[in-house]
Amino acid sequence: TDNVQPSGFFGLVRGRMNLLGKQFALTSGAITLSGSFDPRIQIEATTTSGEYQTTIVVSGLVSDPEISFRSVPELPEEEVFAQLLFGKGIQQISPFQALQLASALRELSGKRVPSFVRSIRRNLALDDFNINVDEDGSAQVTAGKYVSENVYTDVTIAEDGKSEVTINLDVNKNITVRGAVSESGNSSIGVFFEKDY
Repeated sequence: TDNVQPSGFFGLVRGRMNLLGKQFALTSGAITLSGSFDPRIQIEATTTSGEYQTTIVVSGLVSDPEISFRSVPELPEEEVFAQLLFGKGIQQISPFQALQLASALRELSGKRVPSFVRSIRRNLALDDFNINVDEDGSAQVTAGKYVSENVYTDVTIAEDGKSEVTINLDVNKNITVRGAVSESGNSSIGVFFEKDY
């Protein structure tokens, strides 16, 4: 017990990974223990964005992994990242998207500097502040706050000026009533049942 030396191997059967708001299909993965509780990993995950197939590779020791990006057709790594996040080339993204791109790259590189998104969330006392990309590749900002223990509201504003306000009322741990109204006056309401397995 004073000198445990683990040895073993985990191999991928199937799986998915969410990163930067995108869902990737895990295509290969292995975790190897060879005498240390700091295992070596090799994971590849793939998604399709527009005409490009993007692969993220995470490799090395769990304590100090390296993350790299590649695409088919082949692009420089920063172009791969821009296509992945926004579905656009790096020359076509807005200044706001460039700021998000720089923040995401900084976080993935392992730097401990807080991201601008976390800083805004903290300074405005929000429970949620995210920058996403819709299906058309346009950036949109969502800011949300719990107004009470079971009532959550958020506002989403898109690049093109469209906006939507939603309110979620948690009736209990499984049932949520959700209403939304857009800047054009369109509204919707729904009841959602959710259960964790």
